[in-house]
Amino acid sequence: METHLEGLVDHHQFGFLPGREAVQVWFTIQAYLEVSIISGNEKRGWATDIQKACENIPREPIRWLSKKLGITPRIVNFWHNFLNNTVRYFVLNGLVGEPLLSNSGYPEGCAMSCFAMGLADLVFHLYLTACSQRVTPVSYVDNFELIANTMEHLQHGILCTEEWSDMWRMKLDRSKRPEAQ
Repeated sequence: METHLEGLVDHHQFGFLPGREAVQVWFTIQAYLEVSIISGNEKRGWATDIQKACENIPREPIRWLSKKLGITPRIVNFWHNFLNNTVRYFVLNGLVGEPLLSNSGYPEGCAMSCFAMGLADLVFHLYLTACSQRVTPVSYVDNFELIANTMEHLQHGILCTEEWSDMWRMKLDRSKRPEAQ
């Protein structure tokens, strides 16, 4: 599935894609910083991540997008039927509770969950490209970075990122988010 995404994503989307690793995010940011220092043009940056990303990825947009991007409907339907019939057990005070049907998100560590997060990242990049052209989004799974030339552009990009997270009902982790620099 990740090879299906490979031709759709931009060069600043990393994670769960062939030949794209976390270290490339840092190399990308380092390259932007070096060019900034050499050219004398300051850059502004911001980073955040999504709280419990896998658990909160909305299923219906992923299901719809998967089909629109050419994933065989049979596979998509099988995948989502499996998810909709998955039960979870919670331990409360040392006792295992009754089984509850899973109704949101994707199981952490599942390859198909990685694909779902890749699709969410793809939409994040497309949204930022459409709504905040003066900001460069960089992502690795549930970590998002923004790079801009001015504080105004960066602030606009932050607002667009918050809009995207609101639309997808995925909360940005404010405890890990530094102030814009």
